[in-house]
Amino acid sequence: MDRHWILMMVVLASAALLLAGCTGTPSAPAKNESMTGNNSQAGRGPGASASAPVCGNGKLEKGETAATCCRDAGCPSSQQCVNSGGVYACAKLAKEDTNASKQIARIYQQARADWAGWLASNSSQTAGADAVREELGAMAAPIAQLQADGYDVSAEQFLMEAQNQTWAEMAPVAAAQNGAMRRVEEGRGSTRERYLNALNLSLMDLDQAAYEAGVGQTRADQLRGRQAAAWQAAVEQYGMPEDELLSAFSSRKTEIQDSAGRLKAEQARLGPHNQNEWVQSGDLKIRVGGLARAGCSRDEHGGWASYLVVPIDVQNTGDGEVAFGPSALRVRDWYKNQYASATPYANSTSEDCVKYYHDGLGLANQSLLPGSRMSGQVWMDVNNSMNAYPWEIYVDVPGGEQVLYKISLG
Repeated sequence: MDRHWILMMVVLASAALLLAGCTGTPSAPAKNESMTGNNSQAGRGPGASASAPVCGNGKLEKGETAATCCRDAGCPSSQQCVNSGGVYACAKLAKEDTNASKQIARIYQQARADWAGWLASNSSQTAGADAVREELGAMAAPIAQLQADGYDVSAEQFLMEAQNQTWAEMAPVAAAQNGAMRRVEEGRGSTRERYLNALNLSLMDLDQAAYEAGVGQTRADQLRGRQAAAWQAAVEQYGMPEDELLSAFSSRKTEIQDSAGRLKAEQARLGPHNQNEWVQSGDLKIRVGGLARAGCSRDEHGGWASYLVVPIDVQNTGDGEVAFGPSALRVRDWYKNQYASATPYANSTSEDCVKYYHDGLGLANQSLLPGSRMSGQVWMDVNNSMNAYPWEIYVDVPGGEQVLYKISLG
């Protein structure tokens, strides 16, 4: 029994020692253990703050603003982030570097290109020009943005308003000029009367257009004088052409007056021409002399007809033959509003008619050789009417333009 008791006591003692080893106090950490990451969170409890943001790492972190870190937070549209002695801060952009100013420049340059296109089209309608002017209205929003950002917008406002005004006044002037010249071109290939009418109407339109161009230049001068600084700024900053206000209208006026001068010369060339005036048309040089009266009996029964005697000289100045004769002439009787042609009776026995047909007094239809000349009379059957004053005599020239003489009967 004593041995069993002793053995039991030894087992219990060993168990007690083993239990004491498992539940004892832990040993102190090694010296370098305090340098591990496990201790970096020491002292953090609930509600402790995170580490400070790092400016310039490309991340917008808590607490970073344009004032504290513009490198990450950025700047307002009208400012840029600049380095001043190692400190980054937002600074105001030069006006020309702002998005608003660049937008204004794009709008203006596009409008100018469209305006140039309208001018080049030689349109006689202002609708296309009005559409171009509407493009300038898109400048209002970026101008307002610049003003809200504290920039001086006098140049931009002048650019939009002055350009709109000058184009609004130039468009009808240019359209009137284009329309006048187009009317002349369309009338050139028609009858002489229609062509002369086109010349007359176009000259009236050109005179009015020249006047409006003069008024436009006066207003442009006044506008430039009132806002000289803004005008110069618009020229320098946005490329507004200096001559837009300096000379655009006066140059247009000179161009219109030159066109009118050419039309007046054309008008003078077409007549009406005077008695005994030589006129060159095509290859023929023509002159109509003083008018006279003549009469013939129509037949053996004594019917009588009165004729207007038209003396004419014709010379061929060209290199080829040209057919010409009485059939080329017509006379207009304004009172009867009709044209007379050369129709004396060939079988008349009246003295005047005999001289006309048999004695070579009358001009015959014939072909003129180069350098040749013929003279004679053409009798025009005016149906016993001698009341027209003056007479209008039309000469149709082969290969040339119709020639008009206006001559009174002596």
